[in-house]
Amino acid sequence: MEFATGSNWKRQKQPILMYWAKKILERTRGPEEALEISIYLNDKMAGTQVDTLAACGQYAAFMTSCIVLQQSAEGPAVILKNQRLSFQMWTNQIQETLNSKKRGDAAFRCKDFANALSYYTQFIDGGTTISPTVFARRCLCYLMSEMPQEALGDAMQAQVIALEWPTAFYLQAAALFSLAMDNDAQESLKDGTSLETQRHRN
Repeated sequence: MEFATGSNWKRQKQPILMYWAKKILERTRGPEEALEISIYLNDKMAGTQVDTLAACGQYAAFMTSCIVLQQSAEGPAVILKNQRLSFQMWTNQIQETLNSKKRGDAAFRCKDFANALSYYTQFIDGGTTISPTVFARRCLCYLMSEMPQEALGDAMQAQVIALEWPTAFYLQAAALFSLAMDNDAQESLKDGTSLETQRHRN
């Protein structure tokens, strides 16, 4: 993963970096929480693609959070060094996590649900990004593998992340039907249909 550098980039992108930093600092109590929130916001705004600009914005927020919220007796130089090391570890972890998702997507397209399950689980356990789409796809993998209880758990998790996403309700309905919970399944179908109708009206 490569990032734009140099004074020209800084002049052009500084407002974006400051925007990220300000928003994340408003919502966090420390650098670790700032990093978690920044990754979540990026995933929410841009799917699961960590593009150059968004990642640099997250880095700016992370560094600003560390400088403002963390007091160190060792001085600014040590803080910045630790931030660079943390950033390198962070980007490596993100890249590994995204690779797991890509492999999962490839296996899913090939209907290799066993491997897709494994890769999506690696992505979720990585914890660097939160994606309702990944939970939805793993839910389908569970359904195709005759594991409806696990599928229901993922469908519910997708709903928690994306409260007004009709697909999450449809997946819950499919899992509930598989569990012979027809009444609950019908309710989920109604909720999903209602949300989809509202979306089309808007």
